[in-house]
Amino acid sequence: MKKFITFFLFLFPVFSLFSFTKDDIKLFTLENGLKIYYLEDSSSPTVRLELCIAAGFTNQGRENGGFFNLYARLLGGNLSNDSVRFVAKVAPSNAERAVLELSEKLKPLQPSDSQLSSILNAMKSEYKDFESSAAGYINTAIDSKIFPENPWTRESGVSSSFASRKNEVVRSILQKIAADYYIPANSVLFVNGNISETALLEIAKKYFSVFPSLPKKQPEGGESYNPTPLSKSRKFILFHDDFSDEMTQIALQYKNLGRDEAAVLSALWNQNDSSFKKLLLKQRNLKILGGEYIDVSSAQEKSSSRLIIQSLLGASKVSPVIQADLFLSMSRDEDVFSKKELQKTLRSYKTEFTRLSESSDRTMEEFSEYLPLHDSSDGDEISGFFSKGERFSQIEISELQKKIQAEEPYVFVFLNTKVYQKYAAEFKKAGFETINQKDSAWYNQTAYKNPADDSQKKSEGRKNLLEEIAASAGRFVSKNLSEFSSLKLKNGIPITLKRSENSNTAVLSLTIAGGELLFTDKIPGLSSVLTGSIAVNIRRQLDSYSESGLVTGFYEVTSRTLSTHSIITVACLYSEIEYAIQAAYTALVYQDISPALADGVTYDERTHWRLKTGSSEFQLLCEAIRLLYKSTDYPKLYIDTEDKPSEKLEFTKIMASYPILLDSSRFSLILSGKLKDDDFLLQALDSTFGNLSTMTETQSIELALPRPDFKKLASEEKRISIRHLFLTDISKDKAGPRPAVLIPTTKFFDPILYCLPSPDLASTDCALFDALLIELACRMEAALSQKHPEMKVKAQLPENDIPFARIVVTSVARTAEVDALYAECVKSIKNDISRQIEIQTEGVIDLEKTDLLARLENNWLMAVISEAGSQEGTARLMQSGEIHKNPKLYLEQYEAIAKAKAEDYFLIAESYFGTKAPLSLYSKDSKK
Repeated sequence: MKKFITFFLFLFPVFSLFSFTKDDIKLFTLENGLKIYYLEDSSSPTVRLELCIAAGFTNQGRENGGFFNLYARLLGGNLSNDSVRFVAKVAPSNAERAVLELSEKLKPLQPSDSQLSSILNAMKSEYKDFESSAAGYINTAIDSKIFPENPWTRESGVSSSFASRKNEVVRSILQKIAADYYIPANSVLFVNGNISETALLEIAKKYFSVFPSLPKKQPEGGESYNPTPLSKSRKFILFHDDFSDEMTQIALQYKNLGRDEAAVLSALWNQNDSSFKKLLLKQRNLKILGGEYIDVSSAQEKSSSRLIIQSLLGASKVSPVIQADLFLSMSRDEDVFSKKELQKTLRSYKTEFTRLSESSDRTMEEFSEYLPLHDSSDGDEISGFFSKGERFSQIEISELQKKIQAEEPYVFVFLNTKVYQKYAAEFKKAGFETINQKDSAWYNQTAYKNPADDSQKKSEGRKNLLEEIAASAGRFVSKNLSEFSSLKLKNGIPITLKRSENSNTAVLSLTIAGGELLFTDKIPGLSSVLTGSIAVNIRRQLDSYSESGLVTGFYEVTSRTLSTHSIITVACLYSEIEYAIQAAYTALVYQDISPALADGVTYDERTHWRLKTGSSEFQLLCEAIRLLYKSTDYPKLYIDTEDKPSEKLEFTKIMASYPILLDSSRFSLILSGKLKDDDFLLQALDSTFGNLSTMTETQSIELALPRPDFKKLASEEKRISIRHLFLTDISKDKAGPRPAVLIPTTKFFDPILYCLPSPDLASTDCALFDALLIELACRMEAALSQKHPEMKVKAQLPENDIPFARIVVTSVARTAEVDALYAECVKSIKNDISRQIEIQTEGVIDLEKTDLLARLENNWLMAVISEAGSQEGTARLMQSGEIHKNPKLYLEQYEAIAKAKAEDYFLIAESYFGTKAPLSLYSKDSKK
């Protein structure tokens, strides 16, 4: 059950400026009325599919409230006011299966009695808890006043008694919902990503055309009730013992603004520096603690739009009645309507969403949210979606002011019971109506009580379809490889470029050789402090450019320090990449690391390290590294009983070490996104990073992390002592006197860590290994979920910083049971792959991946390169390969995964997966 505002409800409007245009999204309509919106994006390795069915809460009538939610739950859908959604993001090879699974949502449900009873009992309990809660009180009270004509069309408008009907009656209601709403004419399929138009249409027709054409059902919830017996008041008091006695919460709701107007005004007023918030904060009698205690949002539905203003008011010398009046009058003051601020807000949001616009996933996701609110029959929904920013820019602040000042908003004041009793008479005199918890819901209010050649053609068609799907990986790899090029600066620093012309953003990534191993003998963690400080200085330099007006768009700076390399990434608008380059170089060479900055970064790094070392999983990992790298310096970076960086780290050591990182021989650069021409970039980089020099004493020495030595392990398994931390979610002020002594226990549910060697990280074999590791974890968790649902299994892929694979099993009761399951799952994977090899494949089947091979590809793609559709994600993948002198590695690995046969997986499985992990680590407290 959705919780309303016990504090704040955040609903942010969307201002979009897309790289994709209205011509990029295509609309198809099947014979049975199903609409398909399609956006091809071969720059993305994945396919995103979303089935949206207009069967949300607003379709509920007085008699079937709650059953739309029940139907959606049975299907596993995400229900909202206007629709129910089903989303899948898969590899191209899994697209057909995903379409099949989505099409099955239109098949009538046939739940068993036990299934119905179970979910109805659970929902009945949830609704009862909601009705008796403060949040339920607020929701039902507000919805019954804002929507008096049909309050049952809200999620809060459902009584727990709906779940008390007989299963036979429930099944009849569900069948009617299926027949009226879960039909093609009431559904829309959104598809984007790396799938061709031909393949999509053939798959969609194959699975969705089996459903008959039926007319679209008009919402039952549209039935209205004459609210004449109800009060005309728009000012209400809600009181409850659970509300704070130190603060008053107030909510204003305006209903007469248009959808775009509500979105724009909420964006304008919700800015932290808006005149709206400043004016409210100036009024001392409101006692608002800060701008974060004021929230302005818009609630958008097809049938309505609302502007919602909420705040927490502190205790004051004046009564809450006067505070409410002050808040209302000040929120309508002419000074809060600023034309200049409106223009600034529009520019800010357009700039911010520019970086999101280059993702087909985000474009289609936002379009799918937009469409149900603006659905029309003339086919101009796409144009309306892409012209949203233009419509916003035409809104006049003076018109917004007129509409706000002309409307009497709904005012809701939430008070603690004792506070209300103190001011009850004053509220009544001011025209406030009290809403009791007992009668807050509409269903408790008196006013609502009454009233053969064919087979060959099919085979050929199937083959063509599979050829289209099989080409998806090739299209992605080919397109992305064509975008790579390289340069070299005058001092020898290598530059890798990846151009994406349809992007509006760019990313600059600096890789600095050295990493944590560079200063292991001095102070572990020193490299992280240096890299983090440089990143802060780059951000500060960009801040100064922004203040002076040189940079007008967004920028983000992040840093990571690995064992052998440090990486700093700057993202910005493509048109401002030269300022990102200049800022990075200026911060590196000319800006100092101050003692205050170093202290702050050191504190953050040390805090992060202490949180990590408190984890039982991480303690097992530290022991694994000590065992596998005992003859190297690497374990010095994983001493979980000591601080990192050490408390002994002195500022003089930081300053003395800094020049080592500035040697040109340590640098390599990556630029991705929409990039300017080579001459421009080379000039910008040569005039900055090209000025770095090298000296013998600071030159980069290859600090390669050796492969873990599993063969020299003294034992295949080990039990270690885990430090257990005892945490509580009880706040200090509510804790009161606590027991001074903890009750001793030896019953712990600690994790198990299985460690395995992997192929060379720079090889394509490693991708196949990763896919098998993920499959092993999935099989183990599926088996454990039946008996031990609390136990989870995670596959941790080998990476540049920890070049061996791990399987982590959490909340283990008995280790022997999990060991046996590990062996069983390894055997089952090998047996399944062996059976795949034995299958005779001819003709069409050669193109069709079996369920197992498709799942292996899908799991790897989703875990490793699903974020390649964004510039930041692409840069991270390129960085990972750059460490191995091959920024294109992720594309080579994807190509290998897409072409892999059962035989290829079998060789990897036989070479690296045994029925017993080469190294198993347990807690001494775990039972065998």
